[in-house]
Amino acid sequence: MLTITIGKVARAVGRRLGRGSVLPGRIALALDRHLLAKFTLPAVVIAITGSGGKTTTSSLLRDAASNAGLKVVSNAEGSNMAPGIATALIQASDRHGRVPGDVAILECEERHCQYLFPDLRPGFVVITNLSRDQVARNGYPQFVAGEIAKALTPAMTLLLNVDDPLVNALGRDGRVIPFSVEADALREPAGVPHRADDSLCPNCGLALDYDYRIIGNLGRYHCGHCGYQAPAPQHSVSAVVGTELVIDDDYRAAPQIMNPAFAYNILAAYVGLVEAMGVTPQAAADGLTHKDVKNALQDRVMTFQMGEHRGVFLLSKHENTLTYNVSLRTIADSAERGYTLGVMLHRVSRKYFAGDVSWLWDIDWEVLAKNPPAKVLLGGRFANDIAVRLVAAGIDQDIIEVDLSLDGYMDLLRRQSQGTIFFLTGFEDIDQFTSRLRKDEQ
Repeated sequence: MLTITIGKVARAVGRRLGRGSVLPGRIALALDRHLLAKFTLPAVVIAITGSGGKTTTSSLLRDAASNAGLKVVSNAEGSNMAPGIATALIQASDRHGRVPGDVAILECEERHCQYLFPDLRPGFVVITNLSRDQVARNGYPQFVAGEIAKALTPAMTLLLNVDDPLVNALGRDGRVIPFSVEADALREPAGVPHRADDSLCPNCGLALDYDYRIIGNLGRYHCGHCGYQAPAPQHSVSAVVGTELVIDDDYRAAPQIMNPAFAYNILAAYVGLVEAMGVTPQAAADGLTHKDVKNALQDRVMTFQMGEHRGVFLLSKHENTLTYNVSLRTIADSAERGYTLGVMLHRVSRKYFAGDVSWLWDIDWEVLAKNPPAKVLLGGRFANDIAVRLVAAGIDQDIIEVDLSLDGYMDLLRRQSQGTIFFLTGFEDIDQFTSRLRKDEQ
């Protein structure tokens, strides 16, 4: 097809301009807005969507499938809307639109699924979770759930994280494979405050009761009014033994970091491998062990060194409560006493201008009371907003230092850090941090 040929030329030009992940797709879709429907995709097409964990789950699934000997096509560069997916398929296809391979693994932006799925026709859909995420753009999780529902058909097999009440409700029609994290070691301790995402029943709108929570609104729940609850899971993280997750009682996978987010991501990838691709459970678990999770653009977890101080970088997501809560829980559970907490918040969004940082008040910073830092170093345009929120969470104001300039903030980290540095920022600011690391610090 001429459109695909033009797209391939645009791809070559776009890579030289540094816009290779979306430019070819935009050009091709402008020429033919139904282009996605004209590709001949592999026999197995898996779409992955949700508020958080899409990219990590896709990365785990892609790498493990490749290691199992399957030929994988994926929008691995991270652009999860139509132009990015079109670019990936243009690159992978021949000029007739035939995409060779055993499986297509396609990360899809949750509000765009209704526009993507009719053309991509996924046989399997993984839904990770639905939490507060970019409220200025997305509204609330209930709205996003409704948008995803418009994309689903009875012909699809849904791989659902039923620990999320809203995700579970999406499985009322069609074939559902439910999965859950049940391990005692990953459950939230009692008494953790929740400033957001205390779920209401999708059936009747009343508050749900929780037997336990894993993180935020994810856990074992039931509605005392109408009886709404999750089905028994078909796959689960049933226990934690040492540094390994036990899946379905028999199989073990060792995550890069032991926390609820990695448990959910590894489990979602495991279910995709076993149920959609026919990989054996043992091979799936083996393929998901010790994967350094990254996409073509950013590392999710990495280490750095500032003088005598080891640094652990935990990539979170601005305007997303759940990702910050997981990072804070990881720090509170694993950091040795006397550590430094570093947070950079300079640009809230890459997609639109946003000066609203009210979402900082939805994050459960109070979990740090379990293991408070010795020093808190904050940088970027909105650093003072974080400082106010931390003081309200009970952090001693005397240990907090702020520098609004990014260069000044990096020097502050070098001069004032104590112990191990646990550093948090989002996709929007990662380049502001990594580009300022010296060669001997990377």
